[in-house]
Amino acid sequence: MEVQGCSPRAGIKLKIEKYVAIETAWHTVMPVLYFFWDSSRNMFVTVPLQDLNKLIKSDQTTLGTFKDPGIEKPYWQLKTNMFEWTHDGEEAGMA
Repeated sequence: MEVQGCSPRAGIKLKIEKYVAIETAWHTVMPVLYFFWDSSRNMFVTVPLQDLNKLIKSDQTTLGTFKDPGIEKPYWQLKTNMFEWTHDGEEAGMA
């Protein structure tokens, strides 16, 4: 399971380098779930890697870059409304 924070304003920013590493190294060994946490709304969502692959190809997904020292690293930005969120404390079903 990969855990990552996000916000309704900024959405979910997936570093492409990290995503590819998880997909090529871990997903070949076991299924990977992403857990996204929105602390501003106390909500979360879990997404299987296969579903995330489909969402990344969506026309709602945009490309941006993080500024790391000496280099810019690309990321995919997904809108939070692309997911079905669960309030913290509610019963959560996992795929």
